Amino acid sequence: MFGAWQAGVWSVLEGVYQPELVVGASVGALHAWAVAARVPATDLIERWRALREFSLFTGAHSHHSAQQQLNHLCQELAEHRRPELPLGIVCTEWPALRPRLFCGPDLSWKHLVASCAVPFLLPPCEIDGQRYVDGGFMGALPLWAAYEMGATSILAIHVLPILPWPMQLPLRCLRLLRSRRSWVSRVSVPTMLIGPPRRLGSWVESLIWNPITIRRWIEQGIEEGRRWLAAVQRFAASGNHAGPTLRAGRAAEPLAGSP
Repeated sequence: MFGAWQAGVWSVLEGVYQPELVVGASVGALHAWAVAARVPATDLIERWRALREFSLFTGAHSHHSAQQQLNHLCQELAEHRRPELPLGIVCTEWPALRPRLFCGPDLSWKHLVASCAVPFLLPPCEIDGQRYVDGGFMGALPLWAAYEMGATSILAIHVLPILPWPMQLPLRCLRLLRSRRSWVSRVSVPTMLIGPPRRLGSWVESLIWNPITIRRWIEQGIEEGRRWLAAVQRFAASGNHAGPTLRAGRAAEPLAGSP
């Protein structure tokens, strides 16, 4: 549900930044598909506000209902809006825990479902005989995937630069055990990284639909987008080749001189 904040940020920035390719993982995969399909950010905001009740903490029936709603959401998006820009979706092989980049004309709604399948709360999604889970499980911000697709500069809207505390130690241990170049490499292109300046909420809140919280996160995203607007305009006007390369995994401050 933290993705509502991401949609709020993009609703401000889409008018000044035109990407040539889009990459996403987890809820970012849904937004990446929408952006690549040129879905207006206003439509994204309305989708968030109109989302039906969604919770993974009240028993098997709720899990089944959440899975059905996720499937419906992904099918509707993928079947009615096809990408017009190059699109990459990151999923995680299960149980090998290897990140996998999918791109090209064969992308389908199943790739969206797989990239959003939170381990232990939603079942893995099978694609071509291999099971996949949440694309952000081993690294929430797939800069490496954009780099592999040929990005020469990156504007990254990072919804989870600060992991909720119950997830920090186990995920760090897993990432150390399964260390792989693709998620630990440093991307050597100019990168502007935008993240919330503070935690958006608890890990439980991130998995339960609450219309009041969603509206608040959208507004916080809009506010953050406005704070970055001038810096992003300069980044775009320079051909996306100006500005420092920032490390992924933490919230960054705007470029010097921006509001």
